[in-house]
Parts: sequence; C-alpha cells; structure tokens
Amino acid sequence: MRRILPGKKSKHGHPKVIAVVGSVKGAGCTQFSIALAETIRILYGKRTAVIELNGSNDFEKIEKQYARRSINKKNNETEMYDIHNVSYYKRVSQKKFFEIYAGTYQYIVLDIGTNFQKQKEMIIISDKKCLITCHSPWKYEENLKSIEWLDENLQKERFECFSSFGVPCNKKIFRQVPIYATPFELEKKLLSFFVDVLED
Repeated sequence: MRRILPGKKSKHGHPKVIAVVGSVKGAGCTQFSIALAETIRILYGKRTAVIELNGSNDFEKIEKQYARRSINKKNNETEMYDIHNVSYYKRVSQKKFFEIYAGTYQYIVLDIGTNFQKQKEMIIISDKKCLITCHSPWKYEENLKSIEWLDENLQKERFECFSSFGVPCNKKIFRQVPIYATPFELEKKLLSFFVDVLED
C-alpha cells in the first residue's frame, strides 16, 4: 500500500478519465462510478460517460430497471443509453473506448471493478484512479491479494483509496464511503463527499 497516493490531473483538451477499481466483487464500484457521474452532472454540468469494463453485465440490468423513467435510446445504439443526461456504454472494447474518448465528453468514468488485471492499460491512462476496498473479515484475504497485485503491477500509479464496508486498518489511507440507497438520488451530504473525491 506504500505507493497508493492521490491521482494526477487531466491533460488539457481531453476528457478527464476516472478509473474505479474494486479489490473484491461487491465492493460497490458500479454504484461509486454512477455517483461520481451524477455529481459531475448535477454540480458541474459537464458532458459525462460511464463505461462498463468490469465484465459483470450490470449495465444491462441498470438499463432494464430505469428504461421506463429515464433512459433515452439514441440512434438505435444498443450498446449505449442515457440516464439523467449521462451516457452509459455497455461492454466496451478498447477500440470503442478510444472512439468515445475522441468524442465530445468532458468526463469519462471507467467502471473496472475487479477486472483490473485485464484492464491494466486502461487504469494507466486514467487521470484519476479510485480503489474501492471491502474490509469485511471474510473478504480479508481476497482484499489483500488484490491490493498486493495492484501495488506490484501498477507501482507507478497513484490511487485514492476508499472503504465500502468494514473497518480499514489505516483510516488515513482508506476513506469511508457513506452508505446510500441509490446513486441516482444523491443528497447534499453525499454530493459533498463525491465533490471531494473529484477535486482531490
């Protein structure tokens, strides 16, 4: 954990890319990714995309859940939909990512989850890297293995660390993520938390 520190800033003229990585499945990366995008939309009014790179197909379930109220299909593109004017891209390839990157988005959030070994290059090119951990006792070994892999294989990268559940051993490194029911309805306190994440 010695190398996990705050992230660097985006290059001028390109969208700011934020990678959200999870140490274990169920740590809350998708929820965290959506909450970041919602905060950007609400407080900054910037054109934002969330890209699914975690291999879970959760974006398919999200689409079905919100289709009636808030999803607006564009040009019959089955891989993309909108919620609250934020674009969600399902199962994105590296080629497709660079097409999206070259577009008009000002922020791109990568939901990588525990797929970090396959998405190592995507983490490296990101401007900000968030690690979501779970400090529940029964997840301790899995959590530790993931952190050790990240520390060994991405030693030059700087992560901001968050704990979704349990009590972290070092509260100076791991910030506790507040409990919230849905990332699509963020209260003022939650918005303040995610603004701090974005502006650190």
